[in-house]
Amino acid sequence: MKTDALFYRLFQELPACYFEAIGADAAAAEGYTFTSEELKHIGLRLDGVFVPSRPAAPVHFVEVYCYAAPKAYANLFAKVFLWLEAKGPEQDWHASVFFATRSLEPTVLRPYRHLLGSDQVSRVYLDEMPEAALNQVGLGILGMIAATPAQALAKAQALLGQVGSAKRLEASRRKVIELIETVILAHFPNLGRKELEQMLQVKDLRDTKVYQEAKAEGKAEGKAEGKAEGKAEGMEAKSEEIALRLLAKKSSVEAVVELTGLSSRQVQRLRKRMRPKP
Repeated sequence: MKTDALFYRLFQELPACYFEAIGADAAAAEGYTFTSEELKHIGLRLDGVFVPSRPAAPVHFVEVYCYAAPKAYANLFAKVFLWLEAKGPEQDWHASVFFATRSLEPTVLRPYRHLLGSDQVSRVYLDEMPEAALNQVGLGILGMIAATPAQALAKAQALLGQVGSAKRLEASRRKVIELIETVILAHFPNLGRKELEQMLQVKDLRDTKVYQEAKAEGKAEGKAEGKAEGKAEGMEAKSEEIALRLLAKKSSVEAVVELTGLSSRQVQRLRKRMRPKP
């Protein structure tokens, strides 16, 4: 899944996390509809817009950058003021720019210094966000996106524990689980359902939308293992497959041991197997 689509879905389904990310109260999300808008006469598209139902509330413009974009601010403010000209020159507004890391932000800021220093613009660096509080599940998922695969997995396991113990409607709980799965699959795109269950340490993925989509694509579970010994061998083989993928992503031996349950000796053996022969 493309990163911008992931942000779009997260802000659409859990809008409170956007307002929490810019330092506002989660309750500010009430009365807003998140959408994507195109300024047709010039062919520019805004990543996302929070449109208020209350006339006095500001419209929020959202742009996301997980890649270097020297023209990010020129592009953002061009869109903001063209939107105001076309749809509401008297409309109050706020713009937020999300960077995966500070190094992706443009280095020349002087032309935009007054705007960037005002209370109308928020800059969020995902890898510098503080740990989300227990009741900020959406903000926790947002922090997973720019994390390393190992960090994202650890955050996912913690969030799933919170979701399981929290009192929330089943539909809301399932939505959160699906979003967590989607982020993990973005970090580990080749995982199957069994591997995902093992890594996230959950047993109910069969009922979620992510699994149903995988099933429709022919990734449904095969026949069950017969004997207990055969099951153990199958689990170890899966753990080794996961370990090989993690090692290919340059994960440390210690991280692979923690995530797969294999011994340090087993992981070392797998790493040696991956080395090219002279």
